[in-house]
Amino acid sequence: MKKRTIVLLIIAIIILFIPVVDKTSQSERVIIDNSTREIIHPDCFDEKKHSNWIDEVTFNNALNNKEYLVRDTCSKEKLPIGKTSIFNRMFLKKD
Repeated sequence: MKKRTIVLLIIAIIILFIPVVDKTSQSERVIIDNSTREIIHPDCFDEKKHSNWIDEVTFNNALNNKEYLVRDTCSKEKLPIGKTSIFNRMFLKKD
């Protein structure tokens, strides 16, 4: 019984710290500029010069379906691409 508890605890700790989730939620809403094919975070919208041909979509749609890119530094900071651990996503995410 004690060994089983220790093994389950170790497995839970490993799961928390292995990078398995996306750094940016795939359902996060972003602004896209269709003329430059660029993804803009809403907080960075006023800083960035953009065309009038804009739209709002999910991050997943902009990145994977439309294949747009995050180019400006403000948006790159707010929309990191890659994987992170569940622990980092839940407790250390910057607002």
